[in-house]
Amino acid sequence: MRKRKMLLAFGATALLSLSGCSSDTASNQETAATTTLASTTAIPEPRANEAVEAPGVTLTVDGVSESDYLSIYPDSVKAGSAPEENMDAPEGGRFVTVTTTVENTGLVSWDLTCGFAIQAHILSEKNQRYDPIDSLYRIPGNPSCNDGLNPGFSDTMIWAFPVPNDVEITHFGFADPETNFNDLTLIDISDAKPAVTSVETTSTANETSTQATRETVTTLEATSSVPQKPPFMNDEDFDPYGPPRFVACWESNAAVMSDGSIVTDTVNCAPEPAPLEVYDEPVRSDGCVGPAAVCGYYDEFGNPIWFDKTTGETSPRYYDQYGNPTMVAP
Repeated sequence: MRKRKMLLAFGATALLSLSGCSSDTASNQETAATTTLASTTAIPEPRANEAVEAPGVTLTVDGVSESDYLSIYPDSVKAGSAPEENMDAPEGGRFVTVTTTVENTGLVSWDLTCGFAIQAHILSEKNQRYDPIDSLYRIPGNPSCNDGLNPGFSDTMIWAFPVPNDVEITHFGFADPETNFNDLTLIDISDAKPAVTSVETTSTANETSTQATRETVTTLEATSSVPQKPPFMNDEDFDPYGPPRFVACWESNAAVMSDGSIVTDTVNCAPEPAPLEVYDEPVRSDGCVGPAAVCGYYDEFGNPIWFDKTTGETSPRYYDQYGNPTMVAP
């Protein structure tokens, strides 16, 4: 009987010992699984202003902005050669604009705006995917159409996406379509701010332009408020505030006045008469000299006649009722 009790006691002890080993093994397995899960979920998601590497592309989201319209260059016009125009967002929507810096780490050149060099989308909190607008070369700050970005170089690239007003955008996704089409690398842009560089540049440019405009207006006002002396006038002759008076002739029938104006003046600046012609003909007893049309002459028989120097006609010598020579008989 004692021997049976001892066997039972030994069995109970062995059972407890096995139970303890089993509990320790399960506990260790649970701890290892928890550690593996924690290490997997602890990897932070890429965010704005971080350079994110993907096959063939390294991309940094520099800023995100939203607006009811988009400023673009007119179509079929060289970028910068004409004023920008506004493209309104679709009714009930807005534009989400993502400014990035892209580096070509691939093997071939990129045409960023007229080619399909980078696949780019934005995604909503419901995983809805949105495409950018066409003609990205019309967005100020983007490369021109057919500009090539060779491997190893970086450039600014701006995408604009039409999005409904009630949709919240959380991610930007990109890929090299040649090697990873639709295999997007995602960047969290839920708390991204507008691109600082572009805002500061625009602000500085606006301030400079405004200052220049103010200085120009001030200069024009100062210049226009004070009458300016014409360069051809003497200081003592210029009097812009008194009544205009004659100063000098500008040309025939035109005079310079004291206020700097030039006016018609047929009195002070009338053309001088042509000098009288000097004739070498001897003085005649009947006083007919010069360009008179009718003069007294004698014919070859000694008879008095009138000779018309203009026409060469002759006639007997007649006088009208006033005593003037005439070739018409009374």
